[in-house]
Amino acid sequence: MLQTNTKTSGYLLLLATIAVSGVPFFTTSFLYMPLFAILLFVFLLRNKTFDISFLVIILLLTTITAIQSYVFNFFSLQTSVGVFLRVLTAYLLIKILNDRFIPYFIQILYVMAIISLPFYLLVSFSPAVVEILKAVSDSLQFLNLSQQNLPTVIVYNLYRAHEIRNTGPFWEPGAFAGYLILAFMFNEFIASQKKKRVRIVLLVTILTTFSTTGYLALTVFLVFYLFVKVKSPLTKLLIIILIPASSYFAYSNLDFLGKKIEAQIERATSGADPYKKDLNTQRFLNVLRDVIDFKGHETVGRGSNPKTRYSYNPDQQIRTVGLTDILVRMGLPFVLLMLAFLYYSLSQFLRVNNHYSIVTTLGLFSAILVTLMSEVYFNFPLYWCLLFLHFAYEETSGSLSIPVSRAELP
Repeated sequence: MLQTNTKTSGYLLLLATIAVSGVPFFTTSFLYMPLFAILLFVFLLRNKTFDISFLVIILLLTTITAIQSYVFNFFSLQTSVGVFLRVLTAYLLIKILNDRFIPYFIQILYVMAIISLPFYLLVSFSPAVVEILKAVSDSLQFLNLSQQNLPTVIVYNLYRAHEIRNTGPFWEPGAFAGYLILAFMFNEFIASQKKKRVRIVLLVTILTTFSTTGYLALTVFLVFYLFVKVKSPLTKLLIIILIPASSYFAYSNLDFLGKKIEAQIERATSGADPYKKDLNTQRFLNVLRDVIDFKGHETVGRGSNPKTRYSYNPDQQIRTVGLTDILVRMGLPFVLLMLAFLYYSLSQFLRVNNHYSIVTTLGLFSAILVTLMSEVYFNFPLYWCLLFLHFAYEETSGSLSIPVSRAELP
């Protein structure tokens, strides 16, 4: 019974973290505090310990926040608490779930994918169904804890229904694709009786998102993965030739790939000031804006509050490129440390599952970086979990940590 309760609570904690990481009704910092409180309670209840290296991360983050406040002569307690809660939530979740985090995550995304496919088919081919579901969405607004007013029935978001793209429960198809790709990649390296079934469902669902960045991330992973998986030198050579060739064919013949990318590059490089163009979600334009924001703040970044984060007109700014966004917010040294943690965590995951190689680790690492070219995932707790994965696998190996008892808390 205890084991069943532990498993159920683990799934619920992870599901809650996923919900605040992109499911419209629940994507609000208002829910970070209660989720953190629950995680901390479970953490202490199970006599978990804080790792020294994580405390160093918190110390560095505190130092960066203090320097940013001094440089800009501005401090927002609400924004700073939100940043720390995202990091702490991710760490506590990993420490609680340990090596169950990856299997649980795959299972939840697998179920989300299965649920999304019939909704996707019905919404894509029946306008009447869309109207019915939007009516249901209106009746569910009392559950909306966020400030987003998107038409969603919680398990499926109807915001992009007219585009014939599978959004799943998240705020847009690209976000769904990113999370699906994480599950797809991790599924290839764990022992599971359902591996083939999960692989097919996740792959089909990724394809239904029609996400340019999602397709690119998937291609990057498959190149590295198949290069290691296939033993024949001739087949390796064919992979090296065929995958880039097929990618070029898709780029040249699919409008949502080639023409979309070319149009965005053309708009972004037209010569005008990128801050004066009213195309907030345009990816390449956002990169150019982030370059402007980054200049002069390379060491400690500009922080996460809009008043310091943006160089111009902060109330009207939106960023959609996760990698450049976190660079501007945190500065280059801290982001390099984050990437080092990510790479090490991925290598530890592969070692534990007997799949480690430099090529395989680079494949996972590179694909995740590609997903960050599409969405600002580090604005939510879930992607921070990837940085702390190694703590899950080090807990039984005697790593240095600090015990915390409930009696010691104020």
